[in-house]
Amino acid sequence: MSNTFPHGYALLIGVGESAVPNWSLQVTVKDMLALKSVLADPHFCAYDKDKIRLLHDAKATRQNILEGLAWLKEQAQHDPQATMIIYYSGHGWLEQNSNRYYLLQHDVDIDHLADTALDAETFTAHLHQIPAQRLLVVIDSCHAEGMAAAKHQLPSGFSSHAMPEHLIKTLSQGKGRVAFTSSLGKELSWIRPDLDMSVYTYHLIEALQGKGNQAGDTAVRISDLMGYLSKKVPESVRHFYQTEQTPFFDMTSGNFPLAICPNQITTEELADLEEPEGQVPLNSPFYMERPPIEADCYHAIIRPYALIRIKAPRQMGKSSLMTRVLHHAEQQGYRTAALSFQQADNARLADLDKFLQWFCAGVTRKLKLPTHKVADLWDDFLGSKDNSSEYFEKELLAEFTTPLVLGLDDVDRIFEYQEIASDFFGLLRTWHEQSKNNDIWKKLRLVIVHSKEVYIPLNINQSPFNVGTAVELSEFTLAQVQELAQRHQLDWTDAQCEQLMNIVGGHPYLIREALYQIAHDKMTLAQLLKKAPTEEGPYAEHLRRHLRNLEQDEQLRAAIKKVVAEKKPIEIGSTEAFKLHSMGLIKLQGDAVMPLCHLYRDYFSKRL
Repeated sequence: MSNTFPHGYALLIGVGESAVPNWSLQVTVKDMLALKSVLADPHFCAYDKDKIRLLHDAKATRQNILEGLAWLKEQAQHDPQATMIIYYSGHGWLEQNSNRYYLLQHDVDIDHLADTALDAETFTAHLHQIPAQRLLVVIDSCHAEGMAAAKHQLPSGFSSHAMPEHLIKTLSQGKGRVAFTSSLGKELSWIRPDLDMSVYTYHLIEALQGKGNQAGDTAVRISDLMGYLSKKVPESVRHFYQTEQTPFFDMTSGNFPLAICPNQITTEELADLEEPEGQVPLNSPFYMERPPIEADCYHAIIRPYALIRIKAPRQMGKSSLMTRVLHHAEQQGYRTAALSFQQADNARLADLDKFLQWFCAGVTRKLKLPTHKVADLWDDFLGSKDNSSEYFEKELLAEFTTPLVLGLDDVDRIFEYQEIASDFFGLLRTWHEQSKNNDIWKKLRLVIVHSKEVYIPLNINQSPFNVGTAVELSEFTLAQVQELAQRHQLDWTDAQCEQLMNIVGGHPYLIREALYQIAHDKMTLAQLLKKAPTEEGPYAEHLRRHLRNLEQDEQLRAAIKKVVAEKKPIEIGSTEAFKLHSMGLIKLQGDAVMPLCHLYRDYFSKRL
């Protein structure tokens, strides 16, 4: 899986936050980050991440956009084989008297719109200076989201409008120039009902992932995008909103390739790939994104005083997601440190002072800095929390200009030590609050990962578990299981995927283990379904681990025994429900619960 698209370049603009608050469109940033993710993914478009430039929120200014176009011009001059994508997502308005069209970047002035917005003529003039022989321009500029608020401040003589056709044709003039717009005329560009991505960009990303290609294709071409978007976007908008959205394309010449078409993994590569245990490596083709979670996290972590809370049962992909969030931060030039609290020994967890020294030293070591300063700066006359704050501020924040992102994994290990937990989590909340107003502490960003429900008593104003961005990982959908099967070289029907999911649900680890076993010819699907809940099956150790944990807690044992005995959801004690859900053994149905999957029902009903 070492394929790359070495001559690919992209300038991605998601205006997001506007200087005129009512004109802000945060979904445009989510779209942009999701698009960047698929372009940089080595298993899809395979662009070099250093050849993708992002402009969003306060950085999406008129000057920065023009400088971005100049950057593409310079790259094209040095790379005759360059393939370039320019993507703009934000408001676009038409001045009715002059018929001039404007893109509304971040720093537009409402009182002098014609003088401060990026007019189409200037945009086009800079575009034509780029000597690339393969260039795609995508304009998504008539968003349904935000229109109700924005129209009340629409200056006289202006109307919200997709880029007119005559201007689109101007954009695409020249050899190898293609222009796409998300809609026509006064049609709106609609947002998906979950509000997490525009319909157009959602399907554009699918097309770049090869969804519009035929078997055997080696590249995603302009025609593949056009065919897929022209079908899927109108279908989705009619389904969701019973109205029309018609993508427009202008291609005067050249059906050039934009990206590598995702190939199946060869048998030789498959044999060498990792088993489904622990974190999924960054370069693994078996990491399955769950949109819009990744894009939301990438967007959140680049903001000052970011705090992301990732919660899910064991083996659902929490640590793999945390690793990717930290990797995204590293790509922005941030410093990162990941620390697992499973590494803390019991002696450290029995004493707050020792624990916080271990914590400070652990982060310092991850940053490849000398740890002796922890002991040097620790003052016995100050409290442990004051010492920790002083150390972080002086040694890890003030001395550096770049943000620091801490990834704190398995923090529920501390829940067992209530006094330590109360002080430590209170400290994290204090740091988060300080980062809102203190320039030094603004550099600190936190990613907190845990499996269990927070059942320890924490003061609502001293808890980090009720602030920031909350992420709860869900099971895989049928479509995601189908995609994962394809990545394992399994040409499965919907019925086969459903057969597997009927036994293990959409649990990421259970799905991956099954596909791994079948792809390596260790057993067939029929054999796996038969052996799954037995000691001979591939899940034997996984099931025995859960059984051992249940046997150590009589109340949990009695609760799960009751749950698996019933065919319908039932109510059990709230504490038992929280703990069993945290273990990943049950799913919640309102106030009732039921086994997560038939595998657990079959196994535990025979052994408890």
